[in-house]
Amino acid sequence: MNKTVKWILIVVILAVIAVGIILWVRQLSAEQAADYQYVTIWKADVLSLIDDSSNLKLDFERASDRVKMARRGFERGFAANPGAEVFTESVIPDDWNSQINAETIADIFSSEDILLTVGATTDETTMNTSMEMNFFNIPMLIPFADGNLSPDDSPVNYSIRMTPTAQKYAEYFNEIFSSGYFSLINNVFFQDARIPEYDINVAVFFTDNFNGHNTAVNITQKIMDNGYNVEIYAPYTSLADLQYAINSSWQTEPERMKSVDSIVIIGEDGASMRGMAAINQAWKDYGLEPLIFLVGFLPNGIEEEVLNVRNVYAIHQSLDFDNCPADIVNRSEAMGYAAGYIVSSALIEAQKRQEDAPSGLRLLFASPDRRNEMHQDYLTSYRENLRSVLLEMDEMIPCYGMVDFDVNSDSNISLELVYYTGPDQPELVRSSILLDYMIDKVEREFNLQPTGGN
Repeated sequence: MNKTVKWILIVVILAVIAVGIILWVRQLSAEQAADYQYVTIWKADVLSLIDDSSNLKLDFERASDRVKMARRGFERGFAANPGAEVFTESVIPDDWNSQINAETIADIFSSEDILLTVGATTDETTMNTSMEMNFFNIPMLIPFADGNLSPDDSPVNYSIRMTPTAQKYAEYFNEIFSSGYFSLINNVFFQDARIPEYDINVAVFFTDNFNGHNTAVNITQKIMDNGYNVEIYAPYTSLADLQYAINSSWQTEPERMKSVDSIVIIGEDGASMRGMAAINQAWKDYGLEPLIFLVGFLPNGIEEEVLNVRNVYAIHQSLDFDNCPADIVNRSEAMGYAAGYIVSSALIEAQKRQEDAPSGLRLLFASPDRRNEMHQDYLTSYRENLRSVLLEMDEMIPCYGMVDFDVNSDSNISLELVYYTGPDQPELVRSSILLDYMIDKVEREFNLQPTGGN
């Protein structure tokens, strides 16, 4: 064999080795380039497995109207940002207590590379998931559940809220049950003369879970601090149990129930208003018409008897429907749209900022353990990057309004008081509605007319 042939063979062998090394490095890089995903959590039954992995398909067609509309809005909002389709979604059911949900969460977060979690659609699952995500340093967007649902004892909070806290509701009840109303009435009717003794009495019914108790405590404390009497303070286990809890109070405390001027009902977030007609009727049967304030309720299932009445009110987060797609009029769909828009915007921006994943020679000389460590470090940096993008958001979001997550989440949230003329037709009401009630009560009880004041 002459030298020329030898050199040709050497070159060929080196080329084959080089190609093999390149292919091997590419394979390592491909293994390292994970399918980064975001997870959304919904109150819907598991329909099937999409494949032989832990990926699920949920039955949104048979979900509640609230979840169905929120899901539709989320998909539309997510798709509103071109380029978002490259990101993969995994869905899991909102049922923290079920074994399948616990196993699904464990499987997904141990086997998949999750950048962000969105949800959930009920309070308890939101709170538990938020605690888990804070533990694993995974950003979580909370768009559907109100109250104190994220960790407050951690130096770094990974929960990004779009909804009001219990303290925000308490601040609003400080307006509704203003301490200044008593002196104002004294000034209007008595010109600072001695005012006859009278009380404004309140009943509070609340969901018997952590968030329900916490919200009730914050609201009730503010009401009492402002000089109003809380005559009834009772939990209920579910929306179906609310009527039973109210009936029980009528049986055990009939005189106190007759004396109430206002009723505060705190529901599991997104609870249906179905059944409010019967609750209102329980007082109307005695010729009474106390003001009923609903917290955490949506007009789903609202009854004709409750439409247009001027004593049943809902307290809602203000949303920017003027900057929504014209066909979105439902609150759940609007909030879903805003959440989807925020998620896709953040994922796209974080992808632009994120450095390329480890590849090439960096992987060639790394052991399997080292390659896994490099991958986890990269995943951590991606999550931190995404959290930073969310916290830096300072812009108008369609259907929602201004966001600035880097400050107290409540600071950009405002609440509103409404009554309904139709399922998606709220009418705004002044937060001073209780003052009108109190004036009427004083006039009736003491047969008075205003004598002065401003």
